[in-house]
Amino acid sequence: IFGWELVMTFTLISCVYACGVAKPGHGSHTPLAVGLALLCCAGAGGQYTGASLNPARVIGPLTIFACGKDVCWIYILGQVAAAALSCSVFAFVSGLGPLNPYTSSRTLHLEWHEAMFVWMTGSPPKRLRHTGRENVNDMLLEEKKRRIAAKCASSGSGARASGALGGA
Repeated sequence: IFGWELVMTFTLISCVYACGVAKPGHGSHTPLAVGLALLCCAGAGGQYTGASLNPARVIGPLTIFACGKDVCWIYILGQVAAAALSCSVFAFVSGLGPLNPYTSSRTLHLEWHEAMFVWMTGSPPKRLRHTGRENVNDMLLEEKKRRIAAKCASSGSGARASGALGGA
């Protein structure tokens, strides 16, 4: 049960990441791709495990009807392990991304609590917003423009200073 749930849940979550989250995604074909992944998982392993693929499908019946008490932990452990594995593979393949607290704290010069806020909400902290409609990508683009402007200003002022010294 553990192995089947691990493989099926990994396949489904990886499909969601690849189609719905990653750039470039497949856009409007995401529901079809996820549906086909679910169909394949349920067709391949459903006869062995019931193709739960979601801890809610185990916890719900356990809570309401008290069924499956002896094996529920196997299902949940397999699904949580698959989620952690697919998340790790996705982060390794595509990078950490702008919402990761480590990345956002470095690039946007955020405090740790602000970086956690960005990670949980997807919105930049209030002190960085100007119109209230900005997202993290807008903030990253702004930061990149600031770095380029600072680099140009420092190289331009260095040229002016050396020109002034050469003329003196």
